[in-house]
Amino acid sequence: MILISSFAILLCIFAFTDLQISNSLYEPTNKILVPMSRIVVGAHFASDVTVGVAISVTVFMCLKKIIWRDKKNKRANNNDVLLHSGNR
Repeated sequence: MILISSFAILLCIFAFTDLQISNSLYEPTNKILVPMSRIVVGAHFASDVTVGVAISVTVFMCLKKIIWRDKKNKRANNNDVLLHSGNR
């Protein structure tokens, strides 16, 4: 289990996640504007925002690799297919 020690990091993760989900609406501009605005407003330290974004990017890249690897294995591996046989 991953323990998130800073509430600010958790908020940055959720902000980046929200931008990933609604990517077609906001585009990459908001991926930069949201963390920067949190720093400018004084809601978070720059280190918290940086670590939160780094954690989010790392998690998404790992999940993408796991999901794509699983899809490739399903296409290439047909061992789960049972052929119908008349002789039993």
